[in-house]
Amino acid sequence: MGKPLQITTFVSAGLAIFLTGFALHSVVRSPTAAASPPDAAIEGARAAVLAILRDPDSAHFGAFTHAGGDAVCGSVNAKNGFGGYSGLESFVYSGGAVTIFEPGAPHDRQLIEAYRIQGAGCPVVGEAAQLLRYEAGVGDELARLRSGR
Repeated sequence: MGKPLQITTFVSAGLAIFLTGFALHSVVRSPTAAASPPDAAIEGARAAVLAILRDPDSAHFGAFTHAGGDAVCGSVNAKNGFGGYSGLESFVYSGGAVTIFEPGAPHDRQLIEAYRIQGAGCPVVGEAAQLLRYEAGVGDELARLRSGR
């Protein structure tokens, strides 16, 4: 009598593992997940970013994602004017033009770049993400002050 219980337990455990794997696969492959852009779009984005970098040979690209339409999102780390790596910065490539967040640029230009990248549906990393968090905090504080609270 011990054998049927062992087989049933083994089959139940196997089925549970299979269903867990299927559920995880479904989550990872969900249609709302960012799709990989076509190779031609990636190469266009890569070439456009390299063309504006101070030291294009030093560029290390993060993952590329497709934001919809012809927009390609990505991040790049490259050497700055002092010869050091500046950290990953976000960019969006769309319509043959690239917008990349440039640390050290004037504040208003940085805001425009950060909002343009975010508005395209791209993930925002590095200093651009810090700037957007700061701006959101300033906006909240201004609203609080205006309301008299």
